[in-house]
Amino acid sequence: MSATLARLFPAMVTLMLTASHASAQPFTLDPTFGSGGRVFTDVGAGFEAGRDAVLLPDGRIVVCGISQANARFLLVRYRSDGRVDSTFGTNGVVQTSFGSTGGVEATAIARQSDGKLVVAGHYLSSPTWYSAVARYLENGALDPDFGTGGKVSQAIGLVGEVRDVAIQSDGRIVIAGSFRTSGSNTFVGMRRYLDDGTVDSTFGINGTVTRGPGIQHIGRRMALQPDGRIVIAGSVQFSAGAAFQVLAFRFKTDGAPDSSFGGFGRIASDVSAFNDFGQSVALHPDGRILIAGHAGTVPEAANRYLAVRFHADGRRDSTFDADGMALSPLFGAQFGYSFAEDVVLLPTGAALIGGQATLVGTSDDFGLLQFAADGALDPGFDTDGMAILDMANTDRDYISKLLRQPDGKLVAVGQATYPGGAQVAMIRFTGGDATTAAPVPGALRAGAPLACTGANPARGATRLAFTLPRSAHVLLQAYDVAGRALATLADGAFEAGTHAHEWRLDGVPPGLAFVRLTARDAAGAESVATTRVVVAR
Repeated sequence: MSATLARLFPAMVTLMLTASHASAQPFTLDPTFGSGGRVFTDVGAGFEAGRDAVLLPDGRIVVCGISQANARFLLVRYRSDGRVDSTFGTNGVVQTSFGSTGGVEATAIARQSDGKLVVAGHYLSSPTWYSAVARYLENGALDPDFGTGGKVSQAIGLVGEVRDVAIQSDGRIVIAGSFRTSGSNTFVGMRRYLDDGTVDSTFGINGTVTRGPGIQHIGRRMALQPDGRIVIAGSVQFSAGAAFQVLAFRFKTDGAPDSSFGGFGRIASDVSAFNDFGQSVALHPDGRILIAGHAGTVPEAANRYLAVRFHADGRRDSTFDADGMALSPLFGAQFGYSFAEDVVLLPTGAALIGGQATLVGTSDDFGLLQFAADGALDPGFDTDGMAILDMANTDRDYISKLLRQPDGKLVAVGQATYPGGAQVAMIRFTGGDATTAAPVPGALRAGAPLACTGANPARGATRLAFTLPRSAHVLLQAYDVAGRALATLADGAFEAGTHAHEWRLDGVPPGLAFVRLTARDAAGAESVATTRVVVAR
């Protein structure tokens, strides 16, 4: 990321400290949704989780996911206010068995133009993994006109998973994921079905496509371009022991790689020196492609959110963080296991990414991070671009899917884990042109802007400045890109107002550094802010 390291920061400082900062919105839940903006659904004993969701035209939400105790696909439909819709299935819930021995997941859902719902996933019938697709009528009943009794399944191999589903303009159904149909290598895989569930023999080889340049591939989310071409986000490992890289793959409508994208239909991007994973994809109206995911550090448990943006021909977009690749600070705590799962583009061009953020010694929480259209952390979202929410003091919470409503409100779907089980969990929060809001207890937000006001890139020394709305204890620390501590710059009590601090760079190795401010007031309220400094040779 040499261009990123060479990036100058005055523009970022202006965003943080000028009047534009006044328009920043705190992260706020919608009190008209569920209980204070939160929804939990306990279907039965054991483990349930939301994996994907679709927004219906009337504002209702259908979530698909896991019912592990029953080894079945799980669907739950909610009214627009977050209440379970009892007119769907049995008391709002549908569970579908595929006769597996375990490992059943409904991972993706799409709505057809006629209102029918297509749900895709995978299951294990030892020792073979199978792709699974089911289609449902609007009331939650299986569609007898699809496959056998509403279901279709096909063997994948000893390794495999389905992670997304899409409906093409002609009604054909495409599923995507990671397939190992033979041998020892796992590839990006797709299958296509006709509207009645019959395998589409015109797609790939007998309806199946497996592609990839390396030895191990992870296919994740998929997007259909207006011209029907298929874009898949994922990851690739080129050789044994090599780090994974972000993979963007584009296919023609018949499943053949699109050579107009990167020459071979695929582009691998090495965002960091460690494992990088592409998890989701979003398409800009002008044809640009954005891949979101996370990057590892040392130790591997400490991740950062990432985004890579391409032009339609596969060239990285230099207007996005100078080299087309944006990388966040460590998201959560210094060594927290954080990961990204989904991305949604906002009308401003900003990319909101959802997943998990870990606070060491506490719990894994809903994590939300927003990159502005230029690739910088967006101070228009929760004042520093990052928000973390503990759903209910549970062991592990994370977001799998983000939805944007027409009114600008955003819905995050995932799971909340407690000892012995888990539940489907959702929140609805403000964003875009949404206006209804209430403060969120437990969310971390930065009320103390932090910026590098000195030379950047810097040699010898640079200056940092932060503003406190009230007196607080301040911990100001610097880290390298691997999460290793470089220096503690301040650790003590500060009065309200703006404070300047000189950072002497003697002994600090050249490269990208992150400075993190943690401020805690007398009432225990905590604010977090981060800025970047390039240490020059």
